[in-house]
Amino acid sequence: MEENNNNKEKFKNETKETVNQVKEAFKGTDFKTEAVNAKNFCLNFLKAPIATVKSIASGEGNNIIIACILLVLLIVFNVLGDAIYYGLNEYLDITAKVVVLDIISPILFIIVFSAATYLLGGKEKKNITTILTAIVVAFTPYIIRDIIYIIYILINQVLSIYFIFNMISLTLGFATMVLLMYTIKALITKTGDEDKDFRRVLFIVFVSYAVVCILNKLEIYSSI
Repeated sequence: MEENNNNKEKFKNETKETVNQVKEAFKGTDFKTEAVNAKNFCLNFLKAPIATVKSIASGEGNNIIIACILLVLLIVFNVLGDAIYYGLNEYLDITAKVVVLDIISPILFIIVFSAATYLLGGKEKKNITTILTAIVVAFTPYIIRDIIYIIYILINQVLSIYFIFNMISLTLGFATMVLLMYTIKALITKTGDEDKDFRRVLFIVFVSYAVVCILNKLEIYSSI
């Protein structure tokens, strides 16, 4: 019990430190340099996604700004997708609640998975900044899925391509889960037993989704 309380207190302190690191990272930012970094990240991620998430999970480099950009894109395309869907459907009206949920849901999703990974990941913990950054990067395929979803909505008005979109969406969802597994596995304390580590990863994912389902029931989260 005492260890859990210490973990929670440490999590709070590291979360505050992460917020300060984000603020510092954006002070005096050279956006041209960051644009180049973002481009290089995208190329590296597309060529070697697993190696990329493992590198970030190991704490290599300073990827806070990249993670912030990815999170913003995740939110923007989440909102944009629903806005276009509702806008093209004459029987539906988008509400403020839908927009708010589209904004906060990706943030809650990242926070829940990061907190579960930190609190349940074993004794040798990575710092919360590394965990948050790595988890955000692991969900990058969702951004690609959302972009394809927007294209699908627009094209589907003329030509029904649901079958094609569904295959692509399911594949990207699977890719996200595989990346998430490798990411969490790289973030937790290693035991030397791969099966035991895998069970810990499953437990973290189970707890995370349990929290997400509760938030959904409370209507303060919608799926991303």
